[in-house]
Amino acid sequence: SAVTFTYTWTEKRPAGSVNRVFEFVKCSNDGAFAIATEYGGRVWKTTNNGDSWAEITGAPFSSSNQNWNGLALDSDGSNIICGYSSGRLYTSADSGVNWTERQPAGAGTYNWSRCASDSDGSFLVASGSPARLFTSTNSGINWTERQPAGANNKQWRAVACDADGSVIVAGAYGDRLYKSADSGVTWSELTPKGSTNQGWWGAAVSDNGNVISVIHDNFA
Repeated sequence: SAVTFTYTWTEKRPAGSVNRVFEFVKCSNDGAFAIATEYGGRVWKTTNNGDSWAEITGAPFSSSNQNWNGLALDSDGSNIICGYSSGRLYTSADSGVNWTERQPAGAGTYNWSRCASDSDGSFLVASGSPARLFTSTNSGINWTERQPAGANNKQWRAVACDADGSVIVAGAYGDRLYKSADSGVTWSELTPKGSTNQGWWGAAVSDNGNVISVIHDNFA
């Protein structure tokens, strides 16, 4: 028989906040710590399950509103990576107090679209739209391009990895879905059998890499 789940939802936005376009919300495994990024706005942090929020200020967040499209945390929220459209990548190793620019060597301004992190924040994935896929094994200090063989710049909008970064899933909007089982060194197409190009928009991978979930919109 079917299993029925019942959920209760409570609004948890920043105090006094008007309606905002929140692009991403990512939380620690216990849900107490979370970061929320706005599209065309600011970046917010909570340490008490969303009961109260504080805007992250100071460099690089003291500038004008940005389209914060890429965001990922490790398991406890101590290590964070985020990026914005037509901009740069930044990491924090102290839950968002201090930030360091972590742009791939030689990379100019990028339309960063998605980020993923392993459980301790050492292995990272960052993607552009339209641009390339990159991975880092040292928390963003160095980056390696990990584009599927022969792939040109694509609109990578669905990116996720497992707890140790060995399994990565990457979907390109209006295109195909790919999987790597060796941290991005090699790739195989994962598009469901018989599926046409889709507007891949989101992905999730279980900690052990065995369960993969993806979503797409009504791309045509």
